[in-house]
Amino acid sequence: MKHTLLIWFFMATTVYASSQQENLMSVGFEQVKIGMDWRSLVTLRTNAEIMNSMPDPGTNLKPDPDKPKEGLDEKLSKGSFERVLYVFDNGALVAVMFAKEKNSSASGKSEEIIRKVARERGMPTHIELTGNRRDHGVFTWQDQTLHINVIVPTDEEKPKKGVIGLQIMDRKYAERIKAIGITGNVEKDNDLQDADKERLESLKSQVKKLISVNDINPQT
Repeated sequence: MKHTLLIWFFMATTVYASSQQENLMSVGFEQVKIGMDWRSLVTLRTNAEIMNSMPDPGTNLKPDPDKPKEGLDEKLSKGSFERVLYVFDNGALVAVMFAKEKNSSASGKSEEIIRKVARERGMPTHIELTGNRRDHGVFTWQDQTLHINVIVPTDEEKPKKGVIGLQIMDRKYAERIKAIGITGNVEKDNDLQDADKERLESLKSQVKKLISVNDINPQT
């Protein structure tokens, strides 16, 4: 996935978590925990590099365990996603954001991610459209400690366009950056054009069909 696409994905969405957060991480990332320190993450994810959007940074991007930065970027050669971004605040991990470009190999991936989160969190607390053309849907779950977004393309006529994403954030951090879906920062349905209202209602209907009662194991 190109750097420009990754940057768009994270900008468009412009915590010390519960014991269940590890169930939400992508396969192979079970040891990654919101709130872990920089050194622990760098030691655990040895392929992660200092985040840099320049095509030729001209510098060594190998992270120093003793010098925390604001972000790390890791390319993935296998698994459900192509890239993951780690965001730090004062040396503590506050957000993990997975992304995959939509293509033929991503068929069914959106539904799989939504079901996985729903098994732990129940139905989404909020659903909205995002992007300049409202071409992505965002399914949000939040509790006292975590803010989770699943982002999926909505343009079925262009199956290779868009990004599938999973964001797991400390809720306080999500509130500070005004992340999509955060309480008090949601877009009102009546602010949408008629065509977008129809797309949004379609998303809401699809997720109800997708997540059966047997899938849901809400937190107590």
